[in-house]
Amino acid sequence: MKKLFVSAVLAGFAISVGATAFLLTENRYLGALLFCVGLLMVRTFSLALFTGKVSRAFDGETWVRLGVIWLGNLVGTVCTALLETATRLAPALAERAETVCAVKCGDGLFSLFILGMLCNVMIYLAVTPAEGHVALVYGVVIFVLCGFEHCVADMYYFAAAGLLGQPDAWLRLAVVSAGNAAGGVLFHTARKWAAG
Repeated sequence: MKKLFVSAVLAGFAISVGATAFLLTENRYLGALLFCVGLLMVRTFSLALFTGKVSRAFDGETWVRLGVIWLGNLVGTVCTALLETATRLAPALAERAETVCAVKCGDGLFSLFILGMLCNVMIYLAVTPAEGHVALVYGVVIFVLCGFEHCVADMYYFAAAGLLGQPDAWLRLAVVSAGNAAGGVLFHTARKWAAG
């Protein structure tokens, strides 16, 4: 479990790098494309990302392991956000992260859940090995531009905005995580059934 946790921390860092690039890029289309570096790192180094692993929750990926991965992703995102506060990037990142989080905090919980489900269909496309890196780019760019909710990216945004001390942030992370899980599991299961 220690190696899994470290892999998950690294995955949280990878997603944070992609999210940092997104926040610091004025053009949202370019920002969405640059966000892909996070998933590219996850896939290249076979890192443990909650949204990538949860789709196979009923195919041998245990809920205990998924919990370890979720916590590791959280640690990776929070550590990255904390490191960035010591850099010249901190003011711009905090301001832009606050803007992103204001949208999330102003949204309804059911909406966040549905957007989380839709996001994980795109993540399923992005991390399915047979699909290649082109699918990764399409999956990530679509979920970013559409505003679908990715719980690990949201961990980073809330941390960068300094909002993780608020109970509402944790509630929203829980709802998005549940939506990611539901979307990934349902799509993976339906795909397997349709192919079988």
